[in-house]
Amino acid sequence: MSAAGAHHQKKLRTTAAEEAARKAKQQSKITEYRSLCDSFILKRAHKEWTKETFDLTTKLLSLNPEFYTAWNGRRQYLLSSFSSLSTEEIQSSCLGELALCTASLHEAPKSYWVWHHRKWVLENMPEPPWDGELKLLNKLLDMDARNFHGWDYRRYVVAQSGKRTAQDEFSYTTTKIRQNFSNYSAWHLRSKVLLAAFGDNAEELEAVIKAEFELVRNALFTEPEDQSGWLYHRWLLSLRVDDFARWKGELESIKELLEEEPDAKWALGTAVHILLHLFKHGQCERTMEAEIQRILDRLTALDPDRKMYYRTLMLHPTS
Repeated sequence: MSAAGAHHQKKLRTTAAEEAARKAKQQSKITEYRSLCDSFILKRAHKEWTKETFDLTTKLLSLNPEFYTAWNGRRQYLLSSFSSLSTEEIQSSCLGELALCTASLHEAPKSYWVWHHRKWVLENMPEPPWDGELKLLNKLLDMDARNFHGWDYRRYVVAQSGKRTAQDEFSYTTTKIRQNFSNYSAWHLRSKVLLAAFGDNAEELEAVIKAEFELVRNALFTEPEDQSGWLYHRWLLSLRVDDFARWKGELESIKELLEEEPDAKWALGTAVHILLHLFKHGQCERTMEAEIQRILDRLTALDPDRKMYYRTLMLHPTS
């Protein structure tokens, strides 16, 4: 069947009996979950950190990975049991916890509690499987490249494991950014590793920064309304505050963009940012105040929620 044919298929109606069965199944799950919660809360109140309580948390978390109190109880049991276990047994227990976390992430990939528990497990196991963690992160960020929990966890794994260099991570962000310019986390990580990767060689660093301006310019012209590239662009400019030729060159580039996208808010805002910087350092004529005013007026019209901020810039153009 063609895609068009599938699109125009009639939606099958649910019979009254099927709907009743669905509701009964849902109610059964709710009843089971409430019963498990009641049992766990009671045991927690009596500080019964037993294997039975531990098994209760497993059932609870399979139904609701966001139940952070169950994760806390799980750690209480594990800590109390580790003292009587061998190194091999602790390792095996922790590997089981990582498997539970992985299953939970399939259901709740942006759960703070699951990611927190995963870090705790790695910090309490004899031999953390860092290579496996990196492989997991590669898969996760392939599925959802903008999951900031995954990016934060990646920085943690890289820092703790020593398995990746700053240049490795810089290359990784290149791949993710080329897949999608609108990836704030990738741009952010790039700003954290660029100087660490190339800062020891002034000539190489200068060449890299030049290439970075070209890369981010492509992003700005492709998606002018996305803030990710603009924030990185401003960060790059901050590395060269006295390179006024660079600032002026970037201003000309933004003017070209504004010819095509005259209402691009981030382009207008960055133009003001550059003009104010040049004005403050005596790199443009005082007549440019009128140009700054014109752009700020346009920004106020486009973005009235921030009109007081723009008004402040009007009153203090060199601050």
